[in-house]
Amino acid sequence: MSLLDKNNINAQHRKLIQRSDNISPETTFQRDSLFSVSENTNKRKSKPLKEKQTTIRVSETSANEIRSLAILLDMKNANDVVTSLIDYYEAQFNVDEESELKQIKKIINHK
Repeated sequence: MSLLDKNNINAQHRKLIQRSDNISPETTFQRDSLFSVSENTNKRKSKPLKEKQTTIRVSETSANEIRSLAILLDMKNANDVVTSLIDYYEAQFNVDEESELKQIKKIINHK
């Protein structure tokens, strides 16, 4: 064996990890001992943002039907009727129609 081979073998032995028996952590914890974040009870009460309102042009017959539905279904206003109708139709969409609707909404909201 040459000197280089001996150095190479010694270098390989030095790189090995020396393992000891029964390694255990210095400290342990229990789930119950973990801290929890306490919520700040002094939160500012902010006024709910009022959604901007617009008008939609519909025929007088449609407007009267929407008002009638609002009264019959005990809703506050025509907006609640229209919102419930939109929710009803959106629930019936398939995945492709839902994604198409999201894209159309994005485009309209950016105008």
